[in-house]
Amino acid sequence: MKKIKEFFAIIKKLLANKRYRSSIIFVTYIIFFIFIIIVIKTGYNEASNIDKPLGNYRDLTNYSYIYKIDIDQPGSTRSEFITGKRYDNTELITYNNVSTIFKDNFLIGFPISGVDTTKFRVEYIYEYLISGVIQSDLDGIKTYSVPLTNYMKIANNLDIVSDQVVTIKTTSSGEWITDIYLDLTNYVNYSEKLYNKYEVNIKYGDINQVLEFAK
Repeated sequence: MKKIKEFFAIIKKLLANKRYRSSIIFVTYIIFFIFIIIVIKTGYNEASNIDKPLGNYRDLTNYSYIYKIDIDQPGSTRSEFITGKRYDNTELITYNNVSTIFKDNFLIGFPISGVDTTKFRVEYIYEYLISGVIQSDLDGIKTYSVPLTNYMKIANNLDIVSDQVVTIKTTSSGEWITDIYLDLTNYVNYSEKLYNKYEVNIKYGDINQVLEFAK
């Protein structure tokens, strides 16, 4: 506290001196404008990462979907499928020919090779995307590089140290994202390398056309 008072006392003395007053005011203006530029640039970068399809995706609560999960382990390669549909906060999920309805966002995922499939919901994927960097944007396909540290924090609420990334691709048609691809190989191998490949393909349909199916 004493040092702060001493600092302001010095500034007050310098401002009283006409020789230094103009220089101090000039430097203050420069600092102010640099601050404004940083704030504007930061806001622009955040906004530029959210286009019309991604904005629509963020608010999506009426759709059907198919998850195709391709898993390659030493000596074993397989594909798993989950289908479902969502109407607001009600969701019907089918896995291994068993269908279950969840209401009010009370959703239990199907762990597939240790991965909680609830983390593939729209709400999570949107957070992954806005935490990443767009690497390419060509013919409706955007490729995002999401730091594994960000993905792990969002999906598992864990803080880790890593320089690896999760690659996510979005495919858009008009104003809607219709397909999502996630390469989760680095994610599932974070603690121990057990997989040659772990990839998820999500296809959306019936956007805003699903009728209420449970009351």
